[in-house]
Amino acid sequence: MKHFLVAITVCVLTNLSFATTNFQQGAGNAVSSNAADTFQKLIDACGDVSILGLRARARLEMNRATPDDQSKIVEMMDQAMATCGSGDIEKAAAQMNEAIAFGKASVTENFGTDASSTTPVQTSESTETKEEQGPPTALIVIGLVIIAGIVVMIRRKKTDDDD
Repeated sequence: MKHFLVAITVCVLTNLSFATTNFQQGAGNAVSSNAADTFQKLIDACGDVSILGLRARARLEMNRATPDDQSKIVEMMDQAMATCGSGDIEKAAAQMNEAIAFGKASVTENFGTDASSTTPVQTSESTETKEEQGPPTALIVIGLVIIAGIVVMIRRKKTDDDD
């Protein structure tokens, strides 16, 4: 029983140390450390939700673009945000759409496939029934109850042997 508790303690401490390590390694980016301030700065620069949505789409394309084109997309997004801040929403939307199109072209160049194609997603029909996909929850619960019962019986037996 002591070995079991030690094993659980080691697992918990190991998982806690991994979480700390990921944080110390700076998982994510510097902007994600204070999301509220970041979003407030974006809203202050341009409060139009459609432009912010287009900016998000442009950033998605930027992350898959070639390294050389990423800086160009950032410049295009900055120009569009400045235009939006000056009040010309239609021109800002056109600039963001240009950044998205440029990003898609860069993705096509980077991966060799047409990123602008919009083919519908084909869902594959599963031939398995729900019972074949995995054990039902009831069986898992029954198994856990049996394991807990065995642990209790072993513990009682050790207690009775000590008396």
